[in-house]
Amino acid sequence: MSRLREVLSAEGSDAPEEALRTIARRAEGGMRDALSLLDQVMALTGGDVSLDSVRRVLGLVDEERYLELMDILRGSRHGEVFSFVEALLEEGYDMVEFHRGLVDVFRLLLRLRLGQGEGGKGLREDLKDSFREKADAFSPGDLVRMLAQATELEATGSLRRSGHPRLLMEMLLLRLSYLDRTVQLEALLRGLGGEDLVVDPAPSLSPSKAGGGKERASLHGGAPAEVSGPPVSLPEAWDRVLANPKNLPRGVLPFLRAARVDFPEAGGIRLSVLSGPGLDRLQDPVLLRALREAVGLHAGSVPEMAVSATGLEEGPTNRITEETVRDGRLRELVDKEPALGEAVKELDLELLD
Repeated sequence: MSRLREVLSAEGSDAPEEALRTIARRAEGGMRDALSLLDQVMALTGGDVSLDSVRRVLGLVDEERYLELMDILRGSRHGEVFSFVEALLEEGYDMVEFHRGLVDVFRLLLRLRLGQGEGGKGLREDLKDSFREKADAFSPGDLVRMLAQATELEATGSLRRSGHPRLLMEMLLLRLSYLDRTVQLEALLRGLGGEDLVVDPAPSLSPSKAGGGKERASLHGGAPAEVSGPPVSLPEAWDRVLANPKNLPRGVLPFLRAARVDFPEAGGIRLSVLSGPGLDRLQDPVLLRALREAVGLHAGSVPEMAVSATGLEEGPTNRITEETVRDGRLRELVDKEPALGEAVKELDLELLD
């Protein structure tokens, strides 16, 4: 910007840094373009180079309009997109210039959200806090996706070539307003009513006698569960777990019922599961430990458990030969003309072609 100041000094004029920074940003770093824009501003304003005059001459959208748009997107107020774009056009703003500023705003918000101290450089002092507030209203992931969608329209150049730039801008803003927000997995689980599963380094079962012939054991990561009666065999304990799966993680029961279960003589439980999501889920160490302890509540001790993949049993493969083709063709002819079948049997006929 020093070169721009030299030109202004030679003309006996001056300009605030924010105005010169706006010209440099609009010129995208090109010195020749920046000098040309500065000449336009000086010619149309009589040498009065201020931030307002620069924005007015270059047709730049007021920053307050982008703050208003961020509120619309954050609140998913889809219907207000149309009135917002209509107001821009009524105020004489060009859609290409608005889109250029929109990309810059998303980039600015992302830098502010990521803690880049220089992200607010060039902003009006009275708007810096407002932009930081808008940046904090979105997650970094949301801002990255918004910036990607906005730059995609710029990369294709369709907005400049289109005869309906208003429609393209409305569709872009609607897509942004419908954009699903990223959430942390922990927050999602809490919202669904789930609880964090805390796992101790080693499984343990701590029964304590209670009245009425009931035993009370503690599952890692869950509330104590009451079990009636003395310990039972592993097959019976397994059946009880499937019949009353309250101590199992959600969504795992269908995979357990579809698995093939074996109880080796050496002890423990062996599960054979078809390759796929069920196998991946049951091989998870946290889930496997919870499953072992659920069985242990009924068996009296935590059993060993192994999960392995199993494939579909393949039967013998029937190869297609010329003979099988002729037999099939002959059966089709016999089905159409039953008398032909009798002739084949009596005369021992053979289909040649």
